[in-house]
Amino acid sequence: MTHQFLKRILGLFGSKHPSLQHQTLEESTNELDKNLSAEEANEHAYRCYEDGDFKEAFKYFKLAADQGCSQSQFYLGLMYNLGKGVNQDYERSRHYYGLAVDQGYHAAQINLGVVFFEGDGVPQDYEQAFKYFKLSADQGHADALYNLGFMYQNGLGVPQDSNEAKRYFKLASDQGYAAAQNNIGVMYRDGKIVKRDYKKAYKYFKLAADQGYAQAQFNLGLMYAAGEGVVQDLMEAFKYYKLAAAQNYATAYHNLGWMFDNGRGVVPNNMEAFRYYSLASNLGFALSQFNVGVMYYNGRGVKQDYQEALKYYILASDQGYGGASYNLGLMYHDGLGVPLDLKEAERYFKLAADQGYTGK
Repeated sequence: MTHQFLKRILGLFGSKHPSLQHQTLEESTNELDKNLSAEEANEHAYRCYEDGDFKEAFKYFKLAADQGCSQSQFYLGLMYNLGKGVNQDYERSRHYYGLAVDQGYHAAQINLGVVFFEGDGVPQDYEQAFKYFKLSADQGHADALYNLGFMYQNGLGVPQDSNEAKRYFKLASDQGYAAAQNNIGVMYRDGKIVKRDYKKAYKYFKLAADQGYAQAQFNLGLMYAAGEGVVQDLMEAFKYYKLAAAQNYATAYHNLGWMFDNGRGVVPNNMEAFRYYSLASNLGFALSQFNVGVMYYNGRGVKQDYQEALKYYILASDQGYGGASYNLGLMYHDGLGVPLDLKEAERYFKLAADQGYTGK
């Protein structure tokens, strides 16, 4: 895997998320102590936020925001953007983000950038997104530095510039930002932007993995499996794949399935292979969908079932996996799980060829 996605500041949501009674702005400002200072109202709103009482939080953030509290203005922008405790309203979201941005509040700068990046209620505008990310990055905030790296890496709003991407990722990485550390690791591993250096790749992956970053844990698993920058150690590979899989990381599930399927680093176990392939398949991973189909077809690790094999081959074929399309052609050619249909078989064989399948 390569680079992680753009980052938005989501605030301090608590663990409780009750069903919300959506309110309009006018309905939400009744029955509160309007004598509270901005600081007192903001603190009370925080406590309500942490308790999952978004309705109450909105009222007191509004009270503090009306007194010029930039943090409360930011949270009102966030609540309107996400529809938390109030009806979703992108225009009002931009209004409150804008008030906080005018006071230099970095989280609002980032989120207003994301609004333009994603086109939340406005035409998508990468240049505007870059502008707001840059405001926050100039204050040294890691989320914004990461986002600028992402935009330079992908040529969004600015000319594609891998060196600038690396510079911003490095600045974020130096602050301990796990996604940026992972991306620096990818650069050293792949050797496309900097000279390939597996030891440096390992260093950055380990920094991110130690923070629980699933993509970096998976990447360490790959390095141990291949012996890149480290002594090959399939048990260590298994360990890191398991850590990533615990966070529902599809490719890690697949690789665990492959290890059980082929007896690499573990005792071969068809049932465990099927289980891990199925977990990855449920997350839409095409190669695992194909492998689940094969296991149903052959009755390996699971009871033989041509109908189930057909189902998983179709899922993988629809994602462009040529081997699955070829196997569908075989099933129609031989009438296994489906009525014999040579025209349909020919169609799938042609599709497999168009998808680059060569029979190897």
